Amino acid sequence: MIAQLRERFRSAPAPTPAPSSVVLRGVSVGVLTDISAVIQPGACVGIIGINGAGKSTLLAAAAGVLRPDAGSITGTANAVYLPEGFRGDANISVRRWLGIARFLPGWNPEIGGALIKQMGLPPRVPVRGLSQGQRLRLGLILTLGRDASCYLLDDPFLGLDPVARAHAERWISRRAEGATILLAAQDAEVVERLCTDLLLLNGGRVTGWGAMEAWRGRFVAIRTVGGGAALSAIDGCILQRRTRGETDDLILDDPDGQVRALLATAGVRFQPSPLRLDELIAALVSP
Repeated sequence: MIAQLRERFRSAPAPTPAPSSVVLRGVSVGVLTDISAVIQPGACVGIIGINGAGKSTLLAAAAGVLRPDAGSITGTANAVYLPEGFRGDANISVRRWLGIARFLPGWNPEIGGALIKQMGLPPRVPVRGLSQGQRLRLGLILTLGRDASCYLLDDPFLGLDPVARAHAERWISRRAEGATILLAAQDAEVVERLCTDLLLLNGGRVTGWGAMEAWRGRFVAIRTVGGGAALSAIDGCILQRRTRGETDDLILDDPDGQVRALLATAGVRFQPSPLRLDELIAALVSP
């Protein structure tokens, strides 16, 4: 009877965790000061900023690796955490790590097996013999191979080759369908592709926070010809201005279109331009 119960417990599938709501209230730790945000269940939040802005510190605090000096973080108690540049025990081989993975909470044999196959790591090599990209591949297997309500991913593309990067994006996108994700990254294009929301850090503080669609709706890029004095009148709404002769390339804070309407009324000719997220971030954090 006991043997039957053990086998039943061993084989019973664990319930799929529901996406968690993550709440940051006045968090201060390391370079971070008074960080607050309410992240809805199922959101995929891109955490972005220049080097030293506090992205890794925020994720480490959310994972419980760092204890905030002030404030609180809720909703990440059962999160799975991938630290930047995953290292693991340098003396353990890939094969042994993958054996350990089966006993990690929430391990999903189907997804984990697919990740192991796609990441293609040399099984007998210890972690110390892996390249930076290979170590990260191992970290992605151990993280994304587990079912969780929340994933904390610190630069999960650092050092990956194009093939592994494509696999990582696909699996993160798949996990985002049923979990909350906080993803810190340097690559703005990846953040824009994967994330529903954006948290911008600068100097340890939140410079901007909101849905990706709201960011796209608020900030616009235009090219004007012969703006002259009319551009001086909207100077407070110009985040960036690059002038070449009579042509000006502008990034505007213009959520309701009133600035563009003013330019049109003043007879200024302009046309919309593509606005990359990295260009916008650079304009927002520039002194």
